[in-house]
Amino acid sequence: MKNFEKPVMDLRFLSILSVCLFFSLSGQARTYQVELEVFGINVFSSSSEKLSRPTFIPEFRKTRVLEEMVEPISINGDQIDFGYPLFKILPVSARLLDLGRIFENGNQFTRITTLAWNHPRDNSEKIYIASEARYTGEVSKNEKFFDSNVDMLNIRKIQGTVKLQIDRLMFLELDFIYDHDVFGLIQLSEKRRIKLNELNYFDHPLFGIVTLVTPID
Repeated sequence: MKNFEKPVMDLRFLSILSVCLFFSLSGQARTYQVELEVFGINVFSSSSEKLSRPTFIPEFRKTRVLEEMVEPISINGDQIDFGYPLFKILPVSARLLDLGRIFENGNQFTRITTLAWNHPRDNSEKIYIASEARYTGEVSKNEKFFDSNVDMLNIRKIQGTVKLQIDRLMFLELDFIYDHDVFGLIQLSEKRRIKLNELNYFDHPLFGIVTLVTPID
């Protein structure tokens, strides 16, 4: 009986080892594809009226802005060792995250913005994310806590920063300001440990952000 159990245990051990090795190697990739889907929640409860207004905004002017990808793809000095276009907005055809079906019925959710880019492992700077620019007419000057930044906030429906931090574990830090049509300026600020190849949902009563991080090299 003992002779029979030993190979079974060996097979289990090898299976567990192979799974651990896969995730270990995935976590050691040099380049990751980061994707975000930001959407508004159209159905909200009366408790949303009690949401506190943000008292600060992220340092948008000090964050990295993603570049538009131009064909043919150019590889700059920072990209030579990777062979991938870093910090450039990837075309839809290159993306893995697609939540388009939840927006087919516009009663519950409204897509605000979606994008993806390639991010090197050894870089943890904050990336600037924003919806398309809009014209809102005269900008209100009553947002005292934002001082000179109020003009900047009013030209976008949503603005935020994304920070990917990789060591032995992987963390994603989001800090977004959303200008809601009814409740005004609201904020989602959260740092969380995430897993590769899995959807991660950052939620707020009035909007949500789904992220996906996958190793590509």
